[in-house]
Amino acid sequence: MMTNPRTQGSVPAGSNNFVSWQSPRLLGPGQNLAELISRGKIGEHPLRWVAFFDLDNLYPFNQALGHTAGDQLIVAFWQLLTKVDSAHNFVTRYGGDEFVWLSALPEDVLQKQIRGLREKFLGMAENCAGAVTLSCAYAEVVPGLSKEEGQRLFAKVSELAQETAKRLGKNKMLKLGSAEPEQLEWSTK
Repeated sequence: MMTNPRTQGSVPAGSNNFVSWQSPRLLGPGQNLAELISRGKIGEHPLRWVAFFDLDNLYPFNQALGHTAGDQLIVAFWQLLTKVDSAHNFVTRYGGDEFVWLSALPEDVLQKQIRGLREKFLGMAENCAGAVTLSCAYAEVVPGLSKEEGQRLFAKVSELAQETAKRLGKNKMLKLGSAEPEQLEWSTK
């Protein structure tokens, strides 16, 4: 059995029964990410960014080491992600190995936190045969988006992280711009 980091309840190893893990600010009944994006705020702070994370190569990792090991890696990433400043950020697990981060931080701080998160995660993943990497895409949230516009923005960001990053070789950080996506360097050194 594994422990759900939010409820401290047990989750059977190998199950996908922790899809509902949320940050302390839970999605209410009928709420969804598009609604949160269109609301344009995190607490009292204006929402600036939507980021989507996808763990790369989890399927072959699961095949080689078992689903329990994969589940533990998902839990470890979730625990890292939920340590971000909750006054300016909202994080949630979107699906299997996908996570969403809504942020009110300035872009330079957001990028620094994303890079730090990746570095910590890859340090853990390296201890697990180093097969799993992280792709991330993010986009600016323009104030005043409708729920439909929020949904379209979210769809573009998730496609960028899941499909475009994989076509580019995985382990990428991409920024959705007005034209072509911008590929950013993980390291600022």
